[in-house]
This record gives sequence, C-alpha cells and structure tokens, in this order.
Amino acid sequence: MTGLSAALIRAWEARYGLIVPERTEAGYRLYSDDDVAVLRSALKLVQRGIAPMQLAKLQRHELLAQAAVATGAAEVAEVSGQSVLRQPPAVEPRRIATAHSGYSVLDPAGSRATAIAPPTSYAERVDQLLEAFATFDNRRVDELLGPPLALLSPQTACKELLLPLLREVGERWHRGELSIAAEHFGSSLIRGKLKAQLELFRQNSGPHRMICACPPGEMHELGLLMFTLDAATQGWDTIYLGANLPLADLKAAIDKVHPELVGLSLVARREPSELRQLLSALMHLCQGRCRLLVGGSGLSGMTSLVRECGALMMPESGQLTDLLRQPN
Repeated sequence: MTGLSAALIRAWEARYGLIVPERTEAGYRLYSDDDVAVLRSALKLVQRGIAPMQLAKLQRHELLAQAAVATGAAEVAEVSGQSVLRQPPAVEPRRIATAHSGYSVLDPAGSRATAIAPPTSYAERVDQLLEAFATFDNRRVDELLGPPLALLSPQTACKELLLPLLREVGERWHRGELSIAAEHFGSSLIRGKLKAQLELFRQNSGPHRMICACPPGEMHELGLLMFTLDAATQGWDTIYLGANLPLADLKAAIDKVHPELVGLSLVARREPSELRQLLSALMHLCQGRCRLLVGGSGLSGMTSLVRECGALMMPESGQLTDLLRQPN
C-alpha cells in the first residue's frame, strides 16, 4: 500500500516521528488514510534524494499537501497569475488540506480551480499570523504558515505572504503594538520554516556556487534567507553563513569555496561614506574572483553608490543566472 516495509515504517515512526498511529488494546498499530498518504509522500521525496531526517522538519499537513500534489490528487498551476490547486477531472473532488488550513476545495465538477489563499486574502492570513505571534501560539503559526510553504512556490510564498508579514511585524513593533518577545518568537519560527525549505531544494543544486551572508553588525537575516531560497530553487549551490559574519571569515570562505557570486544583505541604514567604505572592503575580498551582490532595505536610495563601487544589486526573483551573462 505504501511501498515501504513494515520494519522501515516502524523505523521512520520511531526516529523521525513522521506518523503516530493509533493502537488497539492488543498493541497493534492502526494506520489512517492520512498516515498512508504521509508515508507515500515521504517515500517519493526520499526517492528524489531528500534525507528522511529533513522530512522530520516538515509538519504533517505539509507532507499531506505534498502527497496530494505528488499522487495526482491535485496539482499546482497558475491561473490569472496566481498559484492554485487543480484537481484532475477524472478524480473525484475531495478536500486537499485540513479545514483549519484555510485552503479551499474544488467545485463538484472538478474543473474549476480554487486559489490557494486564505478564506479572503493573504492580508487576513498576515493578521492571523500576527495574532498568533502576539499570543505565542506555535500550533496556530504552523497551521497558517505550513500549507502556503508546502503548496506555493517559494517565490510566491515569499512575495505574497512572508514579505508583507515581515513588513507588518516591523511596523507594529515600531508603533509599540507588538512586543520584542513576540517579534523574536515569530521571526524564529519563520527562520526555521525557511531553513527547512532551503534544505529540501539544496538536494538538487547545480554547478554554480554562491555564498550568502550578512556582514558585521547585520543581525536581520530573514530577507537573506528568502534570497538564498530563491537561488536554491534556481539550482544554485548555496552556502548560507547567516548573520553578523566577520569579514575575515567571509574572506576565508571565499578562498575555500571559490564561488561565482557572493550575496550580502544590508538592512541597517548607513551614511553614504560608511556604506562606500564597507562596499570597498567587500569588493577587495572578491578581488575579481567572484561578483558581489547586495540587497536589503538599508540600500534604499543607494543604487548609484552600489554601482560606483562595482557591486550589483540583487535581482528580481528568478533572474540570478542572467547576471552571469553581464560583463564584469
């Protein structure tokens, strides 16, 4: 039924917690239809080269969503520029995600796709996530974040949900409407989700290598994580070094990795003279061996200065490879 031996199913249950079957009074395991779907989904992902320990980072509803797409019960498509779930006409329509996920189902004819979105809008989902952050509700955050990250492309999930969410977090914190503790709580959960997604896409990386990091003093890494994930979906072999990386350590990494690109996120605002000094130091580290990409809200209005220093602005999603065709 699952393509897995009983011994392997028990091993995945014990080691990774992929399923938690009910038991009879005699101790026999009872597997639900959802348990079977999760196991089938896990098997398909492992066959694509993903380690079982990485699957343990996904929530159950994420694996169920993967199963719906992988088995043909649903597919992700684009309708009017929006990612949607579409169910083949030959399959009897059924609910793809759990009721609490906020995802719609198909009409009875099975021919009209319903957008993957909250009951009304992404904006409402952002509001619900902010409420979950404020009340430190882990389960609610998983319910609201898990399905979009499992079913939407990373680019769509970041653009439509995560970026608006992070902007609103910052604005509410600035107005005193969200505590520092709630901001840290939400940021930590988003960071974990993005890193789990990044590990999944790293399994199929190509020959192009890139180092991604935040320079000294830069503590905000979520924007960099989204950029790194975007690069990984395009086949880049990404080496993610995180926040507040000393320049000496960045140089050591460049010397060892020999990347084609180095991507850095700058969120903190700097005076033009300070920014010029930092970019000059970074360009010296690259020394013509690799190209320097910079991005982040701290560069607003500084595009000309960035170009004067010889660096490149981070491109729009999906356009990284085009940079290699540009002359140095």
